[in-house]
Amino acid sequence: MHYDTPFFQGTRKRLLRQWRVWRQHISRTYGGSSMRARQLEVFCAIMREGSLTSAAKSLNTSQPALSQLLRHAEDELGFALFNR
Repeated sequence: MHYDTPFFQGTRKRLLRQWRVWRQHISRTYGGSSMRARQLEVFCAIMREGSLTSAAKSLNTSQPALSQLLRHAEDELGFALFNR
């Protein structure tokens, strides 16, 4: 399964740049960082690898663990990070 973001189109590099802009917006709007470092690490790995399974392998963890962490991050942010 290939993941892509519903909010931005383009290359991964551009997507990561746009993600930083969103993080700054969220931080200003909601008064602090709403994502933990591990959640951001997982997001970047999924963007870099192109799939959740490949990201799990690159992070030496299981796919269900990453899937759960991603779901919690999306719940905290209030929007989906990827189209599935």
